[in-house]
Amino acid sequence: CATKGLMRVQRSDGGFGDDEGPSHAFATAMALTALMTRPDPVCDAAIDAAACWLLEAQRGARWGGVPILRIPRPMISVPESEPLKEGALGTGVIICDQHRIFTTAACLAALAGYRTAVSVRV
Repeated sequence: CATKGLMRVQRSDGGFGDDEGPSHAFATAMALTALMTRPDPVCDAAIDAAACWLLEAQRGARWGGVPILRIPRPMISVPESEPLKEGALGTGVIICDQHRIFTTAACLAALAGYRTAVSVRV
C-alpha cells in the first residue's frame, strides 16, 4: 500500500525528500498529505514526525523552496530520463519556487489537514 511505501522512505529527521539530498518542505508536505488519506493508527507516528519536521523547518512564516516544477519537452515518454535545465525558460526545464509561495501553500494545507486529523483521532 502507498502509505507503507511512504513510511519506508521517510527520513530519520521526519521529513521526506528526493532520492538524493536532504529533506525538503514540498516533498514533506505532499507525503504528509498522502499519509493522512488513510486514517490508520499505524501511520500516526510517521504523520506526527512529518508535521513536526514542517513546523521546525518553517523560517520567517514560510518554507524554503527547491526546484519542484518539471516542464519536459513535448513527446517525451519518460521525463525522468531527460536532463533538465534549471532556471531556464521553455521546455526541458525545472523551475524553482522563486518566492516560495507554492511550497508555503502546500505546507500550510498539509498542516491544516494535520490539525483536523489530530483533533479527530480516537
